[in-house]
Amino acid sequence: PNIGNSDKHGDELLIPYYWNIKPDMDATITPWVMSKRGTMMLSEWRYLNKNSAGQLELDYLNDDKEFNDDRQRARWIHKGNPSSGWSTSIDYNYVADVNHVEDFSDELENISLTHLNRKGSVSYNSHDWHFVANVQNYQTLSGSEPYRRLPQLTLATRALEQNRKFNFGFNSELVRFDHPDDQVTGNRLDLNASVSYPLRTAATHFIPRLTLRHTQYQLEQTAVGDEQNPQRNLPIFSLDTGVVFERNTTWFDSSLIQTLEPQLYYLYVPFKDQSELPVFDTSRYDFNINNPFLEDRFIGIDRVGDANQLTAAIATRFYNQASGAEVFSARIGQVFYFDDREVSLPGGSIETESKSNIIAELIARPGSYWYFGTDMEWDIDADETANANARLVYQPGNDLHIQGTYRFDRDDIKTAELGFRWRLNPRWQITARQLDDLLLEQSLETQLALRYDSCCWGLTLQWDDRNLPDQDEREKSILLQLELKGLSSIGNRRTISGFE
Repeated sequence: PNIGNSDKHGDELLIPYYWNIKPDMDATITPWVMSKRGTMMLSEWRYLNKNSAGQLELDYLNDDKEFNDDRQRARWIHKGNPSSGWSTSIDYNYVADVNHVEDFSDELENISLTHLNRKGSVSYNSHDWHFVANVQNYQTLSGSEPYRRLPQLTLATRALEQNRKFNFGFNSELVRFDHPDDQVTGNRLDLNASVSYPLRTAATHFIPRLTLRHTQYQLEQTAVGDEQNPQRNLPIFSLDTGVVFERNTTWFDSSLIQTLEPQLYYLYVPFKDQSELPVFDTSRYDFNINNPFLEDRFIGIDRVGDANQLTAAIATRFYNQASGAEVFSARIGQVFYFDDREVSLPGGSIETESKSNIIAELIARPGSYWYFGTDMEWDIDADETANANARLVYQPGNDLHIQGTYRFDRDDIKTAELGFRWRLNPRWQITARQLDDLLLEQSLETQLALRYDSCCWGLTLQWDDRNLPDQDEREKSILLQLELKGLSSIGNRRTISGFE
């Protein structure tokens, strides 16, 4: 059982009932009594057999006193392997009203969800090929309606790359885009064939690659005068080369191997006017240390970025000679542009910079207890940090875990988070978490929990205080949870996870 109180729900009582239906099926049914809202019935039905596993969650609240209507939620998760090579999956989510997630989720990140995912897929894997058939839709909670994929078919090769031989690759996609509003819809066919000839040694690599890409559309509901069957044909050439130098060194009496790894990546894609092509599912990559080594700066097929550029990067790594573990690594890179980038998403403009911002990453494991990782983007024109992330972890054993994170985006984000989990002894454990917005100088979320465990039962007392997004109010709650071990373990009953 769970006993608690919150500003949003009032006094709360949850009493879970576990039902062992049969060896491959069970259920947990939980009445959630809320003095401000009424009684919601939470249920989770699980099945597990030789070829499939899944769970069905059904929640129902009759005549919510605060909402003045019924509240309903459903989720079905399924994974299956009907035969050798074949697999199936389903992730279906439904809420009866758009406020359900905000009202009944304990997770701060879930409150800002804009869409609930509904996706089903069938896939087949062989030694050389991979095939996937998807259907995907969304329930919109806020914002614009995304396109539906009804269906999406992909077929691709998956053979391992062989050294000093021609390697051929093929990727294809056929997808039908539908939309509930009066927008452009239609079919998109994308064929992507590539050939590479890698030359690798123990210390060097030299990999030229040529890709030919054909994209064809069959559009409906286009504006008067717009092309209904536009197409795009593009060659893409890349050359990836690098060297790895090694030397023996010592650090605080530890024998280490240090590497120095310069890398150059050249990419050429001729300009092709793509303004007549629709944008069904395409966006820009966030710029980080890995993206300059990709063939496209866009996520999705509706745009292929023109490029005549060279990425220069260098990395150094330190490995413990005795264990082989990496104890330190650092990477830094920059992209040099020889031409303007003219291809953009609607509303975008031509990019004329001759150099990108500087991107860097550092990871350190100074001992078996410590981990530190950070990445950043440095704006060379403004001479300031554009964005940065950092994480510090201290874990001397299973009884103590301390973690601090920092996130910065020059435009609108500056947050810091500190949390720890400390098992005082075999019976007592304390956890805490603090998330602050440093720009607004306010706390976003505070959590504190104390837990006691015996051989047969566990008791948790938890206090939460959080700032609701886009609202000038805070929500506070206190929860007392009793777990009877060996019968059933009821998790965070208001967490609604797995949404996109």
